[in-house]
Amino acid sequence: FAGIDWDVEGVNNLTSAYNEISLECFQLMGEMSHLAKGDGYLVTVVPAQSYLNPSVPQVDLSLRHSSPCAADFHYAGSNGYTALLAKYGSDTFDLVSVQLYETWSYINCKIRSLGNPPKQLREFVRSYTTPFWMDFSNITKLGIDIPPEDWHVHISPSQLLVGFSFGAGGTGKSIYIAPTDLGEALHGDDLPKENWPRGAFFWNLDLDGNRPVNGTAFNTSFASGFNDIFHTRV
Repeated sequence: FAGIDWDVEGVNNLTSAYNEISLECFQLMGEMSHLAKGDGYLVTVVPAQSYLNPSVPQVDLSLRHSSPCAADFHYAGSNGYTALLAKYGSDTFDLVSVQLYETWSYINCKIRSLGNPPKQLREFVRSYTTPFWMDFSNITKLGIDIPPEDWHVHISPSQLLVGFSFGAGGTGKSIYIAPTDLGEALHGDDLPKENWPRGAFFWNLDLDGNRPVNGTAFNTSFASGFNDIFHTRV
């Protein structure tokens, strides 16, 4: 047993109580993580992008928000995981793995509107690895005992993992971004290598190289594509 990976998400029933992170769940995640880390275990989180998004400062624990590019989608979060990092310390968590493949994610909306996936990925990495301010005024029940001017969340590049998927059969709701786009983003002149994320991950291994991406006839291998960038295996 090496540790804990927290992947707390909502469910496909808008009226369900599980579409809000309860105070009890929040405290369990934070306190158990803090104790596990203190005992030498690994602790990681894998939030959907809307659950941890530096571009939107509002924070609450509801998982019933709309996506900025799909008003009829009501299953987005509003930065609940940022409160977890702020209250219990970012350094409690060894990895912060952000799911860009969340249904109608923020980066999906940006790429649909503005194009240029490498540029959007570069901005994503920069925004997550630069300390960012969050507005915790609506969740006082969590007891974040920090002055508002210090409501900043810190994620180091060595903690950040970027999550990808093979798309959603061409529907557009879950974005496919090619490994080569990530490589181009990271090799940009204005992103020093020390600011690169720790790595990348994808959903899921069984599909790698075996399934056409995003409703096309084209197959890709995330594993080998990401290894070409990060050289995890030589």
